[in-house]
Amino acid sequence: WTPDNNKVAISKPIQWPGDVATTPVDYPVLKGRTVKAVVMDASPWTMPVVNQETGETTFEGILIDVARQIELEKGCKFEFELGPAGLGWTAMVELIGSGEAPWDVFWGPVSITAERLSIVDFTEPYHITPFTWVFRKPVPTTSMWGFLNPFSWTLWLLLGAVVVVAGHVFWVLERTVNNYIPNNYIHGVATATWYAFTAILQCQATEPVSRAGRVFGTGFYYCGVIIIAAYTANLAAFLSKNNVEWPISSIDDLRDGTSPWKLEEIGALGGSSVATMWQREFP
Repeated sequence: WTPDNNKVAISKPIQWPGDVATTPVDYPVLKGRTVKAVVMDASPWTMPVVNQETGETTFEGILIDVARQIELEKGCKFEFELGPAGLGWTAMVELIGSGEAPWDVFWGPVSITAERLSIVDFTEPYHITPFTWVFRKPVPTTSMWGFLNPFSWTLWLLLGAVVVVAGHVFWVLERTVNNYIPNNYIHGVATATWYAFTAILQCQATEPVSRAGRVFGTGFYYCGVIIIAAYTANLAAFLSKNNVEWPISSIDDLRDGTSPWKLEEIGALGGSSVATMWQREFP
């Protein structure tokens, strides 16, 4: 490149990558071309429709509508043909990649995998379908001890210990001034513990008499309100949700051996991306 009269002039022809002199573009020039596309029966993306009177097969679906829009914008024409019966997705990709197929493109909802990328090129993905497991729905489990589910066993034991400790504190503070709480250790602590338990449930059997007992009781009542509110919220959540334990959550359960099924008891659609992944993960 050399400046000439404040202009940029080309001193020699540009040699583009691939040793070509023509200016490359970022997409194929489709204007005036006929693109032969093979499709498979994959509702709602590509669906063959047979005319009962003429026997002619036409195609409709989401991807067919996309192709019609490309025809309007690029000035090309798509010719669709139904793929061979019994040929899987991976086999169809391999056929297109071999260059021996009579079609230009495979027009369909094809999953992008590393194996397929080594054979053909894909468009940018515009719809992603995650892997899912299909199995018999487990029967929801019910238990008469379901009311204990809102808190863990550790928390229940901790609450029990708090009630016992609070009973001892109430006994120490109230034994000399409260006629309801005996001065005897065994009977007094038992009564004070019962008082602490009923205080959490907001139905206390007696009221503290001493000033220190009332201060301690006020704080303990406040803790009881928080505990009851948390228990009520968690209980409502447990009762409203479908209490079903799913036997498997990811493919890692199969590697770890925590799945209830063996590998030979699980199947995948032949020729699909799931089957390819399965063969790679569990050769």
